[in-house]
Amino acid sequence: MISQIETIWQSAFEKIGEKISEQALNIWISKVKPISFDGQTFVLQVPTSFYRDVVLKQFNDKIVSSLSEIMGFEVDIEVISEEDDKTVKEKIKEPIFRPNDSEFFTFDNFMVGESNKYAYNICRAVAENPGTAYNPLFLHGSTGLGKTHLLKAIKYQIEKNNPNYKCIYISSEGFTNELIESIRNKTTQEFKNKYRNADVLLIDDIQFFAGKDSTQEEFFHTYNYLKDGNKQIILASDRPPKDIHPLEDRLIGRFESGIITSIESPELELRVAIVKNKAMYYNVAISDEVAYFIAETIKNNIRKIEGVINKMKADQFIKGSAPTIASVKSNIKDISEENEPLPVLVDKIILEVSRNYDVKPEDIRSRKRQMNIKNARHVSLYILRELTSISLDDIGMFFSNLDHSSVHHAINKVADRMASDNSFKIHVEEIIRNVREK
Repeated sequence: MISQIETIWQSAFEKIGEKISEQALNIWISKVKPISFDGQTFVLQVPTSFYRDVVLKQFNDKIVSSLSEIMGFEVDIEVISEEDDKTVKEKIKEPIFRPNDSEFFTFDNFMVGESNKYAYNICRAVAENPGTAYNPLFLHGSTGLGKTHLLKAIKYQIEKNNPNYKCIYISSEGFTNELIESIRNKTTQEFKNKYRNADVLLIDDIQFFAGKDSTQEEFFHTYNYLKDGNKQIILASDRPPKDIHPLEDRLIGRFESGIITSIESPELELRVAIVKNKAMYYNVAISDEVAYFIAETIKNNIRKIEGVINKMKADQFIKGSAPTIASVKSNIKDISEENEPLPVLVDKIILEVSRNYDVKPEDIRSRKRQMNIKNARHVSLYILRELTSISLDDIGMFFSNLDHSSVHHAINKVADRMASDNSFKIHVEEIIRNVREK
């Protein structure tokens, strides 16, 4: 029976394969075996010390980033060889973390609330009748709200209902890398055949096609070929098609020709349900008080909730104690933007807001009352509250010592406007996205 640490490595292996050539994957990474995980460090084994040196020198960052993506928090690796004197048995400590995709990314495991109910229902309809009414399906929403889960759930359900279907799920980065490799190796026809013979094509994070002319050109022809054959196309992005720049108008038109649906930030009740569900799934003992604290602190990123649960699982395994609010605060800090020094994050937020509102950063920090400056300040306060768990009093200190009530009023004012003005909501979310990416 495959162990859970091997399941994690299989998922990481696929992600690594999206970042390096197939030749490198087969020669070097295929020889890597997972040995253990202690909650922070994966121990990996390779045949010889020569392999170890090459893997650490050439592929360390890609392995670490792939494993961290799978786990939901930053991890380390240690690579040992069969020639090493270290006793491998001493390193076999394996807490249970994530199951494999076929067990985890299903519709049954997707928590549904008002913020995602419509998208969920559309995705289920596509999974039951691929290539019919909803084609293409374009799913968009901010990072960590469940787009990848829904894409993989669609793939799982279609394959379950139609065992003979060829379903391909890939990230936009993976698609681009495969195209580059096919051009380099003169295997472009094989590349074309792979994707044009698909019954269902699911591409994640398609916003990263922006500015990649060759990728857009190839995907345009692949899209047309599949659509003409009534094959199902499903795309996910962190923004709607018209907001992906630069993206060819002909692609935007095709993306908009099907159905576009969004996933919104989950309401508190749904976040609490997600926390409890994931804790139960990972066998983590959690009190209502801790569940509500996590849900009230992490508002816009389900992936971060999962990362916190994983950290709690590791703590429970290592320390043998149930999580408390104090320990959860530490775990949240470990995976949040607060890893970055707070003054640096504040500077990034104010600089990005100042650029969008055409006001000076020092004016945003001041108490000036001109309308454009005040609006920029309010947005800055809101974003700082969204990206950190610091108190309102601490937030006010960065803005000429604004008091608690003033900060609270400003944040609520922005939240209310976002709830009633979708264009403003998109505008604020774009600023948040830019801050996170810098």
